Amino acid sequence: LPRAGGAGTRPTLFTCTGARCPHGSVSASMWLLCISMHLSGPIPCAFCHDTATTHPYAHVRVYVCVCRVYVTVYSCYPSSVAHRSINFSDPGGNEGCNCESAPGGDANKESCELPDDVSPENCTDIMITNTVLAQIAAAAHRQQPFFIGLGIHKPHLPWGLPRRFWELYPDETTLPIAKHPDVPVNMPPIAYHWCDWAHFPHNATRGHPVSTAVAQHARHGYYAAVSFTDSLVAQALTALDQTHNADNTVVVLTADHGWQLGEHCEYCKQTLFETALNIPLIVYDPTRPDTHGKRTNAFAELIDLYRTLSDLAGLDASSIADDVDGASLVPALAGHVGKTAAFSQMGRCFNWKNNVDAPWTPWTGADACPFVNRSRIMYMGYSIRTNDWRYTEWVAWDGAKLGPLWNAVNATELYDHRGCTEEPGCNADFDRWENENVAGTQPAVEASLRQQLRAHYAV
Repeated sequence: LPRAGGAGTRPTLFTCTGARCPHGSVSASMWLLCISMHLSGPIPCAFCHDTATTHPYAHVRVYVCVCRVYVTVYSCYPSSVAHRSINFSDPGGNEGCNCESAPGGDANKESCELPDDVSPENCTDIMITNTVLAQIAAAAHRQQPFFIGLGIHKPHLPWGLPRRFWELYPDETTLPIAKHPDVPVNMPPIAYHWCDWAHFPHNATRGHPVSTAVAQHARHGYYAAVSFTDSLVAQALTALDQTHNADNTVVVLTADHGWQLGEHCEYCKQTLFETALNIPLIVYDPTRPDTHGKRTNAFAELIDLYRTLSDLAGLDASSIADDVDGASLVPALAGHVGKTAAFSQMGRCFNWKNNVDAPWTPWTGADACPFVNRSRIMYMGYSIRTNDWRYTEWVAWDGAKLGPLWNAVNATELYDHRGCTEEPGCNADFDRWENENVAGTQPAVEASLRQQLRAHYAV
């Protein structure tokens, strides 16, 4: 594989034969890209199991080695066959890079400086990027249409990052903090997500703003993580340039959710505020140069990406099943309005730690639903965002029918966004919006939005 990402990041190639771990004799036609995560030095494998795959090349096989308590997947490909894909599992908890590799390393820390020459084995984001660089090179060699996804964990916690990215922001005491660090006026308690960083300089927000020093340190870590992520994206874009594919490849940059950095007294996601729902979305189409560098206030949802990419790739829309959600965003690239609203939802479970019902204490009760069976979700928040308003209803959840109980409303929220439609970029002002819940003051607006919201989520 070609060198990717500079010194110290060259993928390691091993030879493999038969149904053995990669310590056997050389097989002339077989090569192994060996990937080890959170492990240092050679790890003896307990056994290897030769598993046939449904790979388009029938003679390609996957060797799964169970190494101690981890499972590492070794993908063996004939040297004449271009590398197709690698499956990753992160035994450290999908952290991208963690602080275990820092001087005096502690895997439980939420932020730390890693050496600038941190090994890819200790930073999964670097490892994945290196793999994608190899895939881009292989795709160029094949000279066939391709789809490649680069998934980077950062800027998610933990902020374990090479030192040079922290040093881009040398004085964290100058970094801005949220202008409205308290919860919104009249916010119902169910809208708040209790955020606990057990290993950060504080324990939890619990509805009270953190100190300025902690807030600035959080901004420092997040900014550094964004810059680190930006550098990895740049490597992939550079690879497209170097393989002469930049002028015939559609590129989409996006994320799975937003992040609150002190706004609304939050430092997490898992809310229905704008800061948690807004994401970056950049669409580059080399055949539409008039769109390059332009900004739009058109609504977009992540469910739109499938149809959008299919459209940009010139695929026949009639070949997509009718029940595939979303709509193509290509009309928005041409300046058309498109959608008039975007929808989001978020569960509330005050029982997730033991998956049984428990009393709810505002500000201190666990409220996310990551480990709760969907039949045991307690409440669901449904939100609609139009040009002028965000309206949210928190309603009881029917675990038997797996749907909302619209007649059992816990709380409503209405946030005023008027005045932003014709002001490019104003939605990116994270301090400007949703600082006061005005539910009850606009009955006609609420009635209209409620009707749209419930029609969209009709069971």
